[in-house]
Amino acid sequence: KSENDSFYADIILFDNIATKIHQSYVEEVSSEDLVDNAVEGMMGMLDPHSTFFKRKQYDELRIHTEGKFGGLGIQISIRDKILTVMTPISGTPASRAGIQSGDQILEIDGESTKGTSLEDAVGKLRGRPGTDVTISVRRKGEGKNLDYTITREVITINAVPFSGVIDDGIGYVRLVTFSQDAGASVEAAIKELVEKDIKGMV
Repeated sequence: KSENDSFYADIILFDNIATKIHQSYVEEVSSEDLVDNAVEGMMGMLDPHSTFFKRKQYDELRIHTEGKFGGLGIQISIRDKILTVMTPISGTPASRAGIQSGDQILEIDGESTKGTSLEDAVGKLRGRPGTDVTISVRRKGEGKNLDYTITREVITINAVPFSGVIDDGIGYVRLVTFSQDAGASVEAAIKELVEKDIKGMV
């Protein structure tokens, strides 16, 4: 904090400007848009590790760090403007139902996914464990769309899905996500590999 810092006076100036724009600008500007853009400008001054999360973004971050959520167990992305399954997670409802990598999700509970954002699609697929969701997928080589009704379960993301000894006595630990359990999982995997008298580790 600078000795000449006039924080409260500057905040009053910001408030006055935002109020004037909101009340008198030639076009209607929502207060949320004003604040969001102001925050974006402030964060742009800081280092890349300083981040502001809105509620949905924070909830998504918490899901990843806690490593558990109610869902189907698929990783999805937007490919060629189409919602696409990247991979079903082994042992999850989606995997047991037969969902495959490359499946294009055309509908979720009867609603088209055309133009949907990844965030919205994730929100529709996740939900309370024990509830059902129906998805319609297009799969390469199939003559018609395939419908799946899948019951959501608590999905646990395993931070270290594999560890073992590969060629020439080299230990390998696969870390796929940072979560609350990631440190302990990596430590356990390393201890197990060290006991196997490995030459090196990846």
